Amino acid sequence: MDGTAIDDGAGEPGAFVLALLARLEAHEARERDPQRRDRLHEKALRLRKLAAKARNSARASSLAAAVVPAERLRA
Repeated sequence: MDGTAIDDGAGEPGAFVLALLARLEAHEARERDPQRRDRLHEKALRLRKLAAKARNSARASSLAAAVVPAERLRA
C-alpha cells in the first residue's frame, strides 16, 4: 500500500495520517531517551511524506475528475 488511499471515511484523504502524526509528535516531545526520540522523529518524517503524498493524490484525482466531464462534453 502506498498510502494514497488512506481515508478517514469522511472523504478527507490523509486525515487519518495527520491525526496519527499529531499523536506521534506529542509522544516525541515527551520522550526523554534521545535514541527513542530520534526513532520517533524518523517515523514522523515518514508520516509527513505519506500525508503529502495523499494530499497530492487527492489533488490529482480532483483535477482528473474535472477533466473527464469536459472531454465528454466534446464527444
